[in-house]
Order: sequence, then C-alpha cells, then structure tokens
Amino acid sequence: MLVAIVPVKLLAGAKTRLAPYLTPRQRRALVLAMLEDVLATLRQVPDIAQTLVVTRDADAAALARRLGALVVEDTAADINGALTLGARAALVQGARSVLALPADVPLATAGELRRLIHTAGDARGVALVAAHDGGTAAIVMRPPLVIPYQFEGQSAARHRLAAAAAGLPVALVRAPGLAQDIDRIEDLDLLAQPGVGLASADYLQSLEETTEFVCVGAYV
Repeated sequence: MLVAIVPVKLLAGAKTRLAPYLTPRQRRALVLAMLEDVLATLRQVPDIAQTLVVTRDADAAALARRLGALVVEDTAADINGALTLGARAALVQGARSVLALPADVPLATAGELRRLIHTAGDARGVALVAAHDGGTAAIVMRPPLVIPYQFEGQSAARHRLAAAAAGLPVALVRAPGLAQDIDRIEDLDLLAQPGVGLASADYLQSLEETTEFVCVGAYV
C-alpha cells in the first residue's frame, strides 16, 4: 500500500517571492489552484491508495477534503516535520511506502508519478526526482521514514547521502513536469502556455483577462 503526502503551509505566507507581482489574495488563490492540480493528478495514479494533506490552513484543508484527500493537522515547525507527521499517519493506515511531494508542482503528470513509483518498486529503498534548483521535487520511501526528510535547499543531494549512509539503494528519476515548482515570476510563463488545461493556469488567465495581474515582468 502506497500513500501520498502533500504538505501545505499556511497560505497567508505562501509564495512570498511572487509578492512584487501578486497580491496576498492572489497568491493564496494560486496556491489553492496548484493544490487542486496536484490532487487531481494524484487521483489519476492507481498505485496511490490514499492521499494525505498535512496542513493547518482551513481553506487548504477544505479543498483537500472536497477532492477526496484525508487531512492531517500540521503541528510541526517546518516542512520536514509536516512530512514526518504525514508518514506516521500513513503508517497507522498500513502504508508500506510513501510518496512525498509539494503542492506547487502543478505541471507534474500522472505518467511521471507512475514512473517514479514503479522505479521505487517493492524493495526497501528510496527513489526521488530532483527539482530544477537542486531541491527534491518528490521522493518515495519504502518503508516510510526509512531516512529522515531533508527538504529545503539542496535537498536532493542530502536525501541521496542519507540513503547511502543507511546502506539503501537510491534511484534518480527524470521528470521535467514534476521537477518544476512554481516559485518565481519566470515560472508563471510555464503555466501561461496554450492548452495547459490546469486550474492554476486558468486562474492566471482569469487575472490577465480582468487586468488584475500587476506583474510588469516576464509573464506579460
């Protein structure tokens, strides 16, 4: 049994690097739209038995429940603590593997997630996708918590070193959509391409159409 874990921090402080271009209300709505995209993609992967959203944000929790995810209250201080809470909850459910990924990877595809999960296989070990900036875009652990979560910064290398130190095999999977988080103004261009068909892309388009998008940079 594999359980997916998606941490979502309080939306009031989300995506601060986009603050010069989007208002707090717009950033909050964008994060919710990306979460909707990620949860929709996870539902397309038959290998995933359940998705847990770890959050203390009421709006994120409500959206997660509406889309069929279970909510774990986030009482941790950071993303690694939140993922640990999620993994412990997954263990209670009987999970033998966990997939952890952030809520800001709307371009991830079901095919990429299936490839990551199938690469991890049924043996004890770790499989991960490195983000474009050296972070960790997604990681599968079997069993849960076989190594500590080490998200933030150059975490892909740290996860690999932790697996090696534990004597575990670690597989690297290339997944361009999954590797692309949405953090910078340049990243919004990727959602602006014709035919993307995502809730987050639709939201950005709605801002442009109503002239609410205040960006004067790369997106326009």
